[in-house]
Amino acid sequence: ICGNGGSCSDAEHFIAELGKGFLSRRHIPSDAVLAGDQQIVLRGDVDRFGADIKLGAGGLVRAYSHAASIGIDAATLARRVTLRRLDVTVGYELFSAVERWARQKNLRTGEAAYAEKVTLPIFVEPEACGAAKKELTDLTAANAHLEEGDDEEILEPVKTAE
Repeated sequence: ICGNGGSCSDAEHFIAELGKGFLSRRHIPSDAVLAGDQQIVLRGDVDRFGADIKLGAGGLVRAYSHAASIGIDAATLARRVTLRRLDVTVGYELFSAVERWARQKNLRTGEAAYAEKVTLPIFVEPEACGAAKKELTDLTAANAHLEEGDDEEILEPVKTAE
C-alpha cells in the first residue's frame, strides 16, 4: 500500500483487515509468497514526509520499489514454531548444569528468575517435553521442580544457503 502520509499503525490495520478477507476466502494476496504449506507475507511500509514532490500511484511504486526490494533482501526469513514452556526450578548449585544442558540441546531459554532458588524457562517442542523432563530429572537427581506451561508460538530464524 502506497500513500502520501498517514500513520504507520493505520496502514498496518488496513493491511491486517485486507489479510483477514483474503485468508477467509482462501485467496493469496499479491504480496504473499508460499513456502511449502506456510504463507509468508511481505509488506513494506513507506511514509513520505515531503509534500513538494508530486508522484502518482505509478510514480510511488517506481520510486519505492527498489528500496522495498533492498529491504526484502535484507530481511531475516523466519518460520512460526510452537514450543512448550517448561519452568525448571533448581538450587544455585545445579543451575549451571541445567543451563549447559539446554545449550547443548540447542533449546531456547527465557530470563532466569533468581530467588531462594533459580527458575529457568526452557522452550521445547511439545512432543519432546516428556523426554526433556526425564533428562532433567536424571541430570538433577530429581532435585528439580519441573512445571509445564502453555504452548507459545515464536518466530524462529530460517537458515538459508547462500
